Amino acid sequence: LMPTSQANEKRTRRKKREGERNMAKKKNGSRRTPQHEEAASEKRRGRRPLTDKATTSQGPRVKARAERTERSSSRWLWYCRVQMELVLRAILSVLLPWQAVGYTLRVCSWNLLAQEYIRPAKYPWCPPTALDWESRKAGIEAQISKLDAGVLCLQEVDVRLWSDLCELLERNGYSRGILQDTKNHPVATAVFLHDKLPMEVHRVESRSRALIVCLDSTTAGGMDFLSSTANPVKPIYVCSLHLEAGMSSDHAEKRFSQLKSLWRRLKNQMRIDGVTEDDASVILAGDFNMRKSDPMYTTLQSGSLEAPKEAQKRKKGPTKVPKKIPKFVDVFRSSAVLMNAKEDDDGLSARLLKTHFCGEIIDFVMVSDAIGVQNSLIPNPWAATTRRQMIPCNSFPSDHLPIGADVTVSL
Repeated sequence: LMPTSQANEKRTRRKKREGERNMAKKKNGSRRTPQHEEAASEKRRGRRPLTDKATTSQGPRVKARAERTERSSSRWLWYCRVQMELVLRAILSVLLPWQAVGYTLRVCSWNLLAQEYIRPAKYPWCPPTALDWESRKAGIEAQISKLDAGVLCLQEVDVRLWSDLCELLERNGYSRGILQDTKNHPVATAVFLHDKLPMEVHRVESRSRALIVCLDSTTAGGMDFLSSTANPVKPIYVCSLHLEAGMSSDHAEKRFSQLKSLWRRLKNQMRIDGVTEDDASVILAGDFNMRKSDPMYTTLQSGSLEAPKEAQKRKKGPTKVPKKIPKFVDVFRSSAVLMNAKEDDDGLSARLLKTHFCGEIIDFVMVSDAIGVQNSLIPNPWAATTRRQMIPCNSFPSDHLPIGADVTVSL
């Protein structure tokens, strides 16, 4: 046994150390948090501590487990929210059957003939005064007022005269205009949206020969019945094109490269919006500068994107598989339009026969399978004849004729 004096001395040293520790705690403050105090209280009562594992010093494994649990809970809540939105959308499609039909949209395209490109020697039949911008403005306004389009795609827009064009179109209800970023090039493409269109510009992207405008809205048929996270109207990708001019093989290859670049950017837009290629609503409108006999026109209709040289090789034998894309339909060759095509009272064909003064079709409006075609539009009767047209002239301001269609965008 330890002598009494030694035991008393050891007890005195222990009390001294405890006193020093208490003084240090009072001086520096206690490091125990309210969670520690609560855990100690529960432990004294013989219960399991009810502290937050992530905030106590129980080791990195416990913290990592708590973080994983929190992330799993967040993902589960997000999944439940998406499922509820899908169920709500399905219920609304039954309760509101007119919403399931879609929204009817009129799309028109027109090459204005840029003032930068006008040469009187190219149009000897036209008086020089009729080629001045001040004289042409009235004709452009008259033609656009007849179109009554919701979406208007324009090509050969003179950048210097952009403010004049915006003022002209604003008088006809087009207060929203988007101009292509051409990087100091004097001529661009543009897209104008009518004020009556219940859609807003969600995203814009400029390419070398195209302008991509993503339209998005929570309003369908004048009724906002879902939040922006459950948008019943799928994004609509409107592309105003003006491809490389020329009929040689080199020009065809450039047009293919421009379309390939455009499709690559469209795929990126769809990936951002969470839309699959087969369900995407895409509108290609503009001056394609190619005839219907061009192999690329055929490949677009068949749902592939193939270089002209590869298309020529395919006629002789098997080649590499072309790049798959959604099938595009020329609105003037859709089944609905061809079934209703007939001659009018003046003997003019209801089918499009030319869009350029030379008597050929080089302008198109094409839509993906996700968009339905109601009917095509030939605003000018000259487009229903095959003869060469002497335009521009005093009564018409461009060497291209406008075209369009009424399409249905599925919800």
